[in-house]
Amino acid sequence: MKRYVIRIYTKDYSFSNYDDSIYEVPEKEVNFKDILLQNYTNTIQELLFFWNKLIKDYEGYTYCVKDVIDEVIIVGGIFDPSGKEIINEYL
Repeated sequence: MKRYVIRIYTKDYSFSNYDDSIYEVPEKEVNFKDILLQNYTNTIQELLFFWNKLIKDYEGYTYCVKDVIDEVIIVGGIFDPSGKEIINEYL
């Protein structure tokens, strides 16, 4: 099992229509129909690699970064560069 996942969602949960419940669910209840893309990784370094790759195309989308083993949302919301700092703090 991979340790971390970054997910980008398909639904429009922009600032005017935002709802945390899209990603605040246990892994077994994730609705994969709502996910545009996701990348699972084993290390924070891999996660940050995907972060840097995805931010260019998906800034402003609803997203989350999750520790899937511990079922912890590391960061989530509207995908923007400031979330990278929160990921680094999670270390």
